[in-house]
Parts: sequence; C-alpha cells; structure tokens
Amino acid sequence: MSEGMRIQSQLAADLEVYRAKGELIALRDENARLREALVAIQKSCKAQDEYSSWLLGITEAALQPERGSL
Repeated sequence: MSEGMRIQSQLAADLEVYRAKGELIALRDENARLREALVAIQKSCKAQDEYSSWLLGITEAALQPERGSL
C-alpha cells in the first residue's frame, strides 16, 4: 500500500470515529431531554393524582348526609 493510500485510509477511519462521536453526543443530549420530559410527566401525573384524590374526597363528603338530618 502506498503512503498516499495509507494516509487516505487513516483519514477515512478518523472521519468515521469523528462521526460516531458526534452521533454519541447527539444521543446523550436526546437521552437527557427525554429524561427531563419523563420527570415532568411524572410530576404532572402525581399532581393530577393528588388533585383527583382531593376532588374525590370533597365529592364523597358532599354526598354524605349531614349529621343529625336522619
């Protein structure tokens, strides 16, 4: 293999590594964004569950007969 072909081959290999590193960085960034979104969704669901429990408690209390009315 000539020196020029060896250098060209090495440059091609280096370029592949560079591209792979760029893809890895992009995947890590996307992973971080997805994790943040998941945390936000979990917080929202927890808040909804707490609100639903509170609303259910009020509804049940409203449906109970008043004390001394029977």
